[in-house]
Amino acid sequence: MERRLVVWPGWLGGPDDAPRPEWDSPAGEWLAQAQVERLVAPEQPSHTPEMAWFGLEPHLYTTEDGPLAVGAMGKEFPGPVGARDTLFALDWMTLDADNHLALSDAPTGEAWQALTAALKPLSTPRLTLAALRGHCALAWHQGSLDLGVLAPAEAAGKLWQTALPQGDGEPMLRRFIDDGINILMEHEINRRRVDEGHAPWLVLWPWGPGFRPDWPSFGLPFGSPLGVVTKERRVRGIAHWLGVPEQALDCRLEVMPTPPDDPEEREYKWREWAEANLDPRADKEGPRITVVHTTPEGQPGEVVGLMAQGGGDLRAGNGLPFDARALDERRAPRTGLVQAVRQALRAPLGITDALP
Repeated sequence: MERRLVVWPGWLGGPDDAPRPEWDSPAGEWLAQAQVERLVAPEQPSHTPEMAWFGLEPHLYTTEDGPLAVGAMGKEFPGPVGARDTLFALDWMTLDADNHLALSDAPTGEAWQALTAALKPLSTPRLTLAALRGHCALAWHQGSLDLGVLAPAEAAGKLWQTALPQGDGEPMLRRFIDDGINILMEHEINRRRVDEGHAPWLVLWPWGPGFRPDWPSFGLPFGSPLGVVTKERRVRGIAHWLGVPEQALDCRLEVMPTPPDDPEEREYKWREWAEANLDPRADKEGPRITVVHTTPEGQPGEVVGLMAQGGGDLRAGNGLPFDARALDERRAPRTGLVQAVRQALRAPLGITDALP
């Protein structure tokens, strides 16, 4: 039986937000018939809360953003990653007129390809710069974690010379940033952006250092292999280090992108997906689809999302709305996030999926 857990992180508003309008459509009918539950975040905080989407306790599987950025590149990362290699995420930033760092969206398309190609000389025998799948990462071979590195949000607003890495590898990492600024400042794409009044992409900032995680093999906790479908860097990184393939298998986790800022665009993207995927006519032989919307913020032990489950052999609706109104609805069952994922993806008793 096909089992899909589809997660929309940050797509659920708060209790004071306007409720989602009722839909006169197949997707609206599916939601009306679905079993709606409230999801409670794990009690222990973790740097990798996304682990819960794999049915794992996040506090038992932790790592930094650097290893996740490298892991998201999978086997395409150039060269082997040693156990003592220090791995960094690389995010784009810019500089204001007074040389203060500022957050920036990443370049895309031809601009991304041209700028990352220009930065290839930054790689050295000790440093490997990788630009794949629309993002960048850095490996410091036989490195160290005895260093201080600011995340982009922490570095923003500071003079770039005062926000540089400190500790082991300090001269090498500072030179990497400085040389990168010099290359990007002279690039024709950035010159053109300045002429057009846009902020140039001037800094490729290393942060989130960590060694590759030593996690146990994921195995078959749901009775059959799990596949992952997502463009989210952190989730892809987790999947890689767990050994979970990026494939649309019959048992799969799908994590959707961060919601756009515009409410109308956000509503359109969700509605478009729902109309194409949620079918109230699915019988017991049809796919079991579990849809999860989460709030933008959430603390351990709090209700952080809603789960609507339908299709397959599990549809038994409770008439609760699948929107922010249900966050405080006492009739809605409360389920631990990890437990809910395990229940949603587990094969029904007596069902054995064929291995690929």
